[in-house]
Amino acid sequence: MWPTGRQTCRGGEIESNHDAIRGHAVDKNQHMPKFKTNIPILVFVALAFALGGPSREAFSQNNNGAVAQDSPLLREPDSPEALFEAVDLMVRLARPELAKRYLVQLVESDPSEETLLKLKDTYGTALFLRFSTMESLQPESKQLLEKLNVAARKQAEDPARTQQFIDDLIAGGVKREQALIMLKNLGAPVVPMLLQRLSMTTDEVERTQLLQAIIHIGPAAIPVLHGGATAPGEALQQVSIEALGWLEDRTAVPLLWYPAFGTRDQPAMTFTARTALMRIFRTNQVSNVEIEGLAAELNRLTQLHLSNRYHWALNPNQKVAMWLYDPTAELLRPSEVDPEEASLILGAHFASQALRVSPENNEVQATFLALALARDFSRSGWDRPLPTGPGTAHDLALTSGPGVLGDALHIAIENANTLAALASLQALSQVASPNQLQMLDSRKSSILTALNYPSPRVQFAAANTVLQIDPERKFPGCDRVVDILARAISDSRMPHALVVDADPTRADRWATMLNDQGYRSQSVRTGREGFRVASERVDVQLIVVHANCIDWVLSQTLSNLRADARTAAIPIVIYGPRELEFRLEGTLERTSHSRFLTQDVDAAYLDLELNKFLRGLGTPDLTPELRTEQVSSAAYWFAQISSSQRTGVYDLSSAEEAILNGTNDPAIARHCLIALSAIPSKNAQKKLLENAVDPQQQLELRKTAAFQLTYHIQRHSWLLNGADLQSLNAAYQREVEENSEMATSLAAVLGTLKPNSKLVGDRLQGFQSTR
Repeated sequence: MWPTGRQTCRGGEIESNHDAIRGHAVDKNQHMPKFKTNIPILVFVALAFALGGPSREAFSQNNNGAVAQDSPLLREPDSPEALFEAVDLMVRLARPELAKRYLVQLVESDPSEETLLKLKDTYGTALFLRFSTMESLQPESKQLLEKLNVAARKQAEDPARTQQFIDDLIAGGVKREQALIMLKNLGAPVVPMLLQRLSMTTDEVERTQLLQAIIHIGPAAIPVLHGGATAPGEALQQVSIEALGWLEDRTAVPLLWYPAFGTRDQPAMTFTARTALMRIFRTNQVSNVEIEGLAAELNRLTQLHLSNRYHWALNPNQKVAMWLYDPTAELLRPSEVDPEEASLILGAHFASQALRVSPENNEVQATFLALALARDFSRSGWDRPLPTGPGTAHDLALTSGPGVLGDALHIAIENANTLAALASLQALSQVASPNQLQMLDSRKSSILTALNYPSPRVQFAAANTVLQIDPERKFPGCDRVVDILARAISDSRMPHALVVDADPTRADRWATMLNDQGYRSQSVRTGREGFRVASERVDVQLIVVHANCIDWVLSQTLSNLRADARTAAIPIVIYGPRELEFRLEGTLERTSHSRFLTQDVDAAYLDLELNKFLRGLGTPDLTPELRTEQVSSAAYWFAQISSSQRTGVYDLSSAEEAILNGTNDPAIARHCLIALSAIPSKNAQKKLLENAVDPQQQLELRKTAAFQLTYHIQRHSWLLNGADLQSLNAAYQREVEENSEMATSLAAVLGTLKPNSKLVGDRLQGFQSTR
């Protein structure tokens, strides 16, 4: 490394290696370090050539302090500090290969956390960040930055160290200035302890010093102060709000409305919040806000978060960094949450405030309930049932009554919150009455509206709720209930992808790539055919459409897919030549749940982008377990409709094909056989007969089929031909010899055929009594 002290070089002076790193600016155009002395450029170039040029024998040494042959250093760095200095110097000298070499040595030396923190204090975090962005220094530069981040987090989370700084801050004198600098360097992680101390002190001098320390930290403290402003405890809220005012944080304004105008029984809080607003808006006064207006604004903020329309600032992990109150430690703690969860947390805060301002307002009540249900569901997870029992939002919803719960469902649908809609429907299925399937206040029933919500899971929950209500007369939407059940029972329980492309070669390539992603792919040539398939199949979870779509064109295909409730929520990928992406921006904006990919992507890129796109939609697909449960539930309801005399309300004929196919699934075959008895068709009767006479079929299913065949014939008469009758008689004769129980079931079928007198006589004469 450079010798310490000043060195004479052809009549000029150069700085030590350490000073060169810290003091020399870099000319971005010339990539040449600027020395503080007046050494001519040519002299410096000659020096650099002499140190690093062709005459390298003088630098060919061994590893014991040896200098690399092409290094301009007089001595190789022998410590982490020296290596870091060398990396910085080589970057400044535009010698990336040497910078990389020394950086690799530095990382391999595994510097201690204490060493890294000293380097950070000496050079600042910016230099570490700069190295991490240089491709020539990666991946070691990123590894070094991550190690520094870990060390910095540990340092900031050391309560004893932070407490010492706070004590030094309060002590005053020289220690106060040093503590102020250290607290600012530590940044956001020390703010919770400062707030805790500030909320507890009654000493005005100490209070002022603590508040100044937070303000000195600056914008980095704002996220923590937001957490404090929404945390429980008036003292913590008040000091956080005061600090936000001093920092003139405009993003905090929504958090100040209730403290400023809804806490009139807490004059200190009211004064602090209004003063903060005046500082933020730089005014001498703020206008008063009436209770009704305050409730409306807080309710609007709640629904803004309920609808996930709030634009959060995301970190590199696509998460929201929030500071949440830990009641055990009585401190704010950092947390990373999804944007949807962050909105549920902050939305619940606004909802509670709105309810305190206007507890009897129906819309405020319904919004509060919708958000509470969504939050409970989010905590339990999409793949788990909504929590029930005392203290849960579900039980709160039950006790609130069907009226408020119906309004909560309406608000959930308006704000496109699938979690709230699902949870509301689950509770409504237990308390709703048939009256809630009628028009309410010039508004369509929220339950019936949910039948067309752009999520198959919500649609099924709405159908289940209607069936639980069990209306005795037809209502608008009864056919839609049957359609939803039919789509559910047709689910293949494997995700299906649909490719719409007139070019078969290109379509096959995309179908193959999608198959590799775990889909079962199907290709069609036209937009019209794509819509038909997507609307008829329940298992289509992705539609991929080429931009040059034919019969219908792309815009017509997309419009029809989004206009139909059966396909409105299916994600759509449009692919085509790269030059079309810009021209399709408007189309993508108008089409929900859609994105563009170039047609020549490879499988790896498709996997990456497809997963990113689907994760961003926020509504996970059904798990295999939930999908199986939904299929079983649909079959059960078909059987219930058939056996409970509700065929006057629900016509199952439109679901005939789905029910016929369901008889081939052992898990739901019995329910489907029962459902067939309500469908007055030859195919339904034929399927019942086939199952009744098939000796390979399970005995219980055969008996069910025979019983339902008897019922079908009684309701709709014999619809089959002579050959079918012969097969029935043959089966009966066989079972008389082999299985008396099955023979009895088939005997009942024969009896419904109203045999003539001769046939009855023959049977009577052939009877041999065993008594």
